[in-house]
Amino acid sequence: MYKNKIKVALTIDFEDYNYNFSRDYIGNNPEFNQEELKKQYWILRESFDTLGAKATFFIVSKIIKLLGNNIINDIKNNYHIGCHSYQHFNLSRLSEKDFDLDTDRAKKILEDIFQKEILYYRAPYFSAEKITNFFYKILSKHSFQYSSSIRLSNTTKSIITNEYNIHEIPLKSFGIGTKKYTIIGGTYFRITPLNLIIKLLKNAAKNNFIPMVYLHNYDFDPFAKKLKFINLKGKINNEIRYYGRKSVFDKLQGISNEFEFTSLDDFVNEWK
Repeated sequence: MYKNKIKVALTIDFEDYNYNFSRDYIGNNPEFNQEELKKQYWILRESFDTLGAKATFFIVSKIIKLLGNNIINDIKNNYHIGCHSYQHFNLSRLSEKDFDLDTDRAKKILEDIFQKEILYYRAPYFSAEKITNFFYKILSKHSFQYSSSIRLSNTTKSIITNEYNIHEIPLKSFGIGTKKYTIIGGTYFRITPLNLIIKLLKNAAKNNFIPMVYLHNYDFDPFAKKLKFINLKGKINNEIRYYGRKSVFDKLQGISNEFEFTSLDDFVNEWK
């Protein structure tokens, strides 16, 4: 156990994986799986309690009421809350007007339910990178102050303030195109060995990034219902989405020996 632990931001993109991918990649008109979402939340809660972890939850607002009052109140009382859009569309497919409407609706729902101002935003699929010409303008219009939606290979600042006075908290990545190896979360977290994850987080901290672990509620649930893809590409992608879920908690526990898990607003409060 290390006495002087490095802080690492722990963020959760809370969404319904089966709903999103059935709609976006299979073309179905699916229903949300309310019981699975609830189950996954309590898995997260137990895991974070065991780790003594603080976290930021970026929530898709369309599903929040499905969680019920007990979970809503538990999130409000224990975690930092951000917005992950209204219905988790890839933003590159939205016009400026549609993104404006989605963002307005998402923020109003979360603020009404949690009775607090929501200042942080994360774009679905890191897709803000393709709409930077209006992304920050719309966030500013709706009084967001912080975003963690962009991936960069290098930065001189851990928090970058732009012309719209939105403070972007980038994630370190390498590669080109949409499939950048991003440090570190989701599939990359599940397939990468623990010792390499620790090295990557330390490297991010040394290179002016806020070291960050970004995960999804479904990453903790190896027994979630699998989607049924007809084509081979879909089947392979679906298997990748499930690979390594059983290892997620153990990896977090290993990271916690050297790092202290905290929320994004803790880093921002130190930065101010």
